Amino acid sequence: MPERLDRIRQCHFISGLLIALFTAAHLLNLAAAVSGPAGFDNLRTLLRVGYHHPLYETLLLAAPILINLVTGLSMLRMRPMPHDAAAPRGVVAGARHSGGFSDLRRRLHRLSGIGLAALLPPHILATRGLDLFGNVDTGFYFVAGTLAGLAAPVFLASYALLVLAAAFHLSNGMFTYLDEAGSFPGPVSRRGAAAVFLLVGTSLALCGAIALLSFGGVLYPRPTVEPLPLTHPSG
Repeated sequence: MPERLDRIRQCHFISGLLIALFTAAHLLNLAAAVSGPAGFDNLRTLLRVGYHHPLYETLLLAAPILINLVTGLSMLRMRPMPHDAAAPRGVVAGARHSGGFSDLRRRLHRLSGIGLAALLPPHILATRGLDLFGNVDTGFYFVAGTLAGLAAPVFLASYALLVLAAAFHLSNGMFTYLDEAGSFPGPVSRRGAAAVFLLVGTSLALCGAIALLSFGGVLYPRPTVEPLPLTHPSG
């Protein structure tokens, strides 16, 4: 069982790294909404040359998301809560602390993972699915429109939870995996790594906050948005 759990954790970590690369680019693109529709859509068009390529979208994005969800749910089922668990095989003594802040991080990591598992699939279907199969342009005006109607509080809450869950889960997950592998020998190295990953998570969350405030008409004066759905020009 420990060997199997280690292999699952490795698959979860590697797939998470691939997802993190896309997430960083995606949140940066969303934050570009502060410059208005042109800035957002121009950066989106540039980034889509890469991440909408069929090979990237299937092998380096869709497959890692599926693997990450499956391995995450498997670990959730296999591993007990922190205060009941012995240190996993391969953990360096001192890298994992029981009680206090460490247990809180692990509980928040589980909760953020559950939140992503619940919110990410419908978010993908409502954006990429509509783009592919519904001839809906999910650009600036689409996102702004979701934050302008009667359902705006629901969309705002789901977007905010997605951003916070992704920012924490990715940054904390990378730090925890490397920490348990003994990558940060000594307290000074460990504190430095913790600061770096805290900066990563904070930067991702900040990009999300800028995006929500921009699409919501706080940082950028929101133009009049059309009723949803908005079709592609070719539609």
